[in-house]
Amino acid sequence: MLALEGQIYEHDAGNAELALIGRFDFAFFAAFVLPLILIFLLHDLKASERVAGRLDLLNATSGTDGSLWRWRAMLRSAGVLFAALAPLAIASVLSGTALSTLVGAMALVSAYVVFWAVVCLAFASWERSAPVILAGLVGSWILLGTILPTGSRIVVDRLVQIPSGADILMTQREAVNDAWDLPVGDTMTPFVERHPEWTGYAQTGEGFDWPWYYAFQQVGDQKTEHLSVAYQKGRLERDRLAGLIALIAPPALLERQLQQLAATDMRSAIEYENRVRAFHGELRSFFYPMLFQEQAFDQNKLAELPQFNPGK
Repeated sequence: MLALEGQIYEHDAGNAELALIGRFDFAFFAAFVLPLILIFLLHDLKASERVAGRLDLLNATSGTDGSLWRWRAMLRSAGVLFAALAPLAIASVLSGTALSTLVGAMALVSAYVVFWAVVCLAFASWERSAPVILAGLVGSWILLGTILPTGSRIVVDRLVQIPSGADILMTQREAVNDAWDLPVGDTMTPFVERHPEWTGYAQTGEGFDWPWYYAFQQVGDQKTEHLSVAYQKGRLERDRLAGLIALIAPPALLERQLQQLAATDMRSAIEYENRVRAFHGELRSFFYPMLFQEQAFDQNKLAELPQFNPGK
C-alpha cells in the first residue's frame, strides 16, 4: 500500500552495452542472427562455381537454368530453419506454451527465412565475385536491421517527447518525504477529494496516525498521476510510430511480432503496469475501512485479501 508510481519506475540502470544491443532472446536471434547465417551460406551459390569454371557445365547439366541454385538455396535454408525451430519447439513444450502461439512463431520465422533466402538468391545471381556479393548482402542486413530501426527510433524519440521515469520517481518521492513536515491537513484535503467517503474519518489533528501515513502515500501517487499518464501515452505513441516504420525494416518487424506473441511487447508491458495499479487500488480498498474505521484485523478478514493476477 505504499506509494506505487515510484516502485513501478524504479529500476537498475544495467549494463550500457547490453542495453544498446537489446535482450538476446529468441526474437533477437531470429531477427538479426539468422539472416547472417543465411548470408554466409548462400552468398556464393554461383560465385564459387564461376571462379572454378564449373558454372556453365552445372547450368547445362541441371536442364533448366536456375533450378539447381534454387534447390541448393532451398536445402540450405531448410537446414537453417530446422536448426532454429527445433529448439524453439522443445522449449515451448517444456514451458507449456499454447500451440497457437508456437505455430504462429514458427510461421513468422519461416516466412522471414524465405524472405532472406530470396534476397540471398537474388544477390547470388549477380555476376560478381563472392566478396562483392557478401558485402552487398551484409550492407543490406545493416541497412534493414540497424540503420533504419536505429535512425527511426532517434526520429520518433524527438517527435514524441515524454517525461522520464526518473522524473516520476523523484516527484513521487519528494511528495512523500515532504509530507512528514507538512500540516496533516495538507495531506488529508487532497486525499478526501479523491475519497470523499472517508471525509468524516480523516484525521485533522497533529501527531502520527496510520490513516494519515497511508493517505500521504497515495497523495504522492496522485501528484505524479499526470506524469504517469503522459509517460504511458507517449510510450504508446512511440510504439505505434515504430510499428509503422518496422513495415520497411523486416528484422524489426519480426522482432515486434514475436514479442507480441510472447506478450513482451510495449502494449503488454503497459497492460501489466495497469493491472498492478488496479491491484494496488484493491489493496487500498480492502485496508482503508480497517484503518479509518478502526476495524479489527482478524484472520478471517485477512483470508479475503485480494490476490494479484499477473495474466490478462
